[in-house]
Amino acid sequence: MYQSETKSDVMTELALERTILAKQRTTLAEISVFLSVVGLSLLLFKFFDNFLIRLPGALGILIATICIIKLLGEYKLSKKSVEEIYAKNKIYFEKYLG
Repeated sequence: MYQSETKSDVMTELALERTILAKQRTTLAEISVFLSVVGLSLLLFKFFDNFLIRLPGALGILIATICIIKLLGEYKLSKKSVEEIYAKNKIYFEKYLG
């Protein structure tokens, strides 16, 4: 793997890490919204007897669950990227600053 040697390389990687962390924060907020959608959909599905109200509840549960699974996958990939950047920069910081 590539090892950062100059300060500008480290600064670039830290900026990239900041961007990835912002994306992670956005992803977690989206997961929170979809969990709320699941709760509302469960309410519609569980407490109403009309088919025209229960159907959107069931579809909401299905679609929100699929979106949550997709977002969790994205979150795990971005977390792995941050860990790789941290490992590379840790070597630089120990060598030049510590």
